[in-house]
Amino acid sequence: MKTSNPYVICAVITFLFSVSFVKAQCPDGTTPGGTAFDTTIHFPTGVNSTQVKFPKFDPQTAMLTCVRLIVTITGIVDTVAMQNYSASAQTASFIYNRKDSMAGPGLTPPLTNSFDGNYGPYNLTPYDGVPGAGSDFMAIPKDTVLQQVMVRTLTDSTSISEFYGSDSVAYNYTINVTTSAMITGGSSSSLVLTSAMVNFRLEYCSCPIIVLPFHLKDFNVKKSGTAASIIEWKAADTKESYYYQVEVSRDGASFNTLGHLNKKGQDQVYHYSFLHKIEEGEKGKYFYRVKQWHINGTYRYSDIKMVDFSHGSNHNIQLFPNPSSGTAGLKFISVKPGKYAVYVMNAQGQMMQYKMVQVAAVDYVPVSVLKKGVYYIKVVHADTAESEIMQLLVQ
Repeated sequence: MKTSNPYVICAVITFLFSVSFVKAQCPDGTTPGGTAFDTTIHFPTGVNSTQVKFPKFDPQTAMLTCVRLIVTITGIVDTVAMQNYSASAQTASFIYNRKDSMAGPGLTPPLTNSFDGNYGPYNLTPYDGVPGAGSDFMAIPKDTVLQQVMVRTLTDSTSISEFYGSDSVAYNYTINVTTSAMITGGSSSSLVLTSAMVNFRLEYCSCPIIVLPFHLKDFNVKKSGTAASIIEWKAADTKESYYYQVEVSRDGASFNTLGHLNKKGQDQVYHYSFLHKIEEGEKGKYFYRVKQWHINGTYRYSDIKMVDFSHGSNHNIQLFPNPSSGTAGLKFISVKPGKYAVYVMNAQGQMMQYKMVQVAAVDYVPVSVLKKGVYYIKVVHADTAESEIMQLLVQ
């Protein structure tokens, strides 16, 4: 009996391009556009799993209306060879079982597909003394046993929200293959080799953010004592129907809802405040953001603010103006004095600027002129490693 080994990634080729999807209209009546990420992976013999990553969608560029994942599988049995070493004739056969699965964001339950195949029986004559040839040896040519397309489309706003961000969304792809070769009686050997080619495609369909006004501004989070956060912002509210949803995360990626605040009025600027009490015994970093929900099901996110309850300091840094015409500044208010590292990264995660600055409890640090786009400003205290991440929009 010969059992083939499961699989490892051999090569990855990635393509990025823009496409147009035929979808329901955007809130302003236009047709959604889209972006697709396409990756093909060759699984040679002996490889059974890999992680597939795609870039997340920047919520500042557009609004997601759907996410579609398409997985195209080509499964191949490359070689089946059986040799009879016995002095008598024998019967040979083999069984091939395969199951492919993909798990990750939006895939509940996971995408799965399977194939079960039986080969034989084959009659092998007595061993003639020459291995690998003759009627006592049998070899099957390459056989494509699996050609399937698995598709999952997400339109629910809660599921789609997992795909917003500046980093990546990760999936685990696994191929489980078992093969068994059987030759009745006597002495024999067998060899079974299989491989695969899998194409992964992630499609984002989106509507321009111009159709969704975003009124939230001056978003800030600060500590209240040693066990609570105050989340606050201002909003130039209009007559449109929407409300605010406050969210929290411990890792800066997966967010949970803390509560909701209704719009206060219209035609003037209002101040909003939300108190989040930290559970007793909990420490560490807390990330906050606000979602603006519109009555038609569309939404926008604020940038992300962080407070750290590890050291008990009042870490309060503001970035303004935001949006900016290219020049902005960091205002330090009642912070722990010392050296701070300031990182400026673009939406692709590339480092655009870096500097180490000495900051007093109250201070101001300018950020150099930037071109139009979305940037992430990360400020880290050199001694305590306390950090805060802010998003800057340059118009």
